[in-house]
Amino acid sequence: MQGLTTMLEVYSTPSADLASHFARAKRDALSEAAKVTILGVSLIDVESLERSEAGSGQGKTGSRFSRFSHHFALGVGREGWRMYQAFDMTGLRLDEWLMKVMGGSRLRSWEAAEIWISCFQRISGSSGFWTTGINDAYTSCFDVDLNLLCGERRVYPPLIPVYRPWVKIQEITDIKVEDIRKFEWKVGRSWG
Repeated sequence: MQGLTTMLEVYSTPSADLASHFARAKRDALSEAAKVTILGVSLIDVESLERSEAGSGQGKTGSRFSRFSHHFALGVGREGWRMYQAFDMTGLRLDEWLMKVMGGSRLRSWEAAEIWISCFQRISGSSGFWTTGINDAYTSCFDVDLNLLCGERRVYPPLIPVYRPWVKIQEITDIKVEDIRKFEWKVGRSWG
């Protein structure tokens, strides 16, 4: 994802529109060329990033609030699309997400994409305060209820109530099987 996002990058680059990137990837997938595209997406809360950078310089928003960002990848091909994501140490690892009961990386339909993109647009297009509606859309997209995890006497401190989303997308087009086979895959390796 091209390194950590900074406020300089946020100020100098407009927030990306996932719907248009996804539409282009879908068009390429359904074309005669049948291209596969990977969209690496970072959803950043500018408020928490700004507070972090302005704070102690150690990447902390203070123990009073949780810092918010979400990184994931969408694979778009002729048959449909898949989402790949992992969470921090107390959440799901990528392998656990892949094996999730409902199939975290399951092949999803184009109809499901319309609903998912609509929910993501509610998350990425809303600015002001973190609301129940934004949290519901976030839960629909990522199977994570931040209001359940973050708050008084919960796993994490509360989210910063001011919410200012910004999206960064890295697009890799025309993925081939050879692009994946060049990696060495080891099963059962622990990264802990």
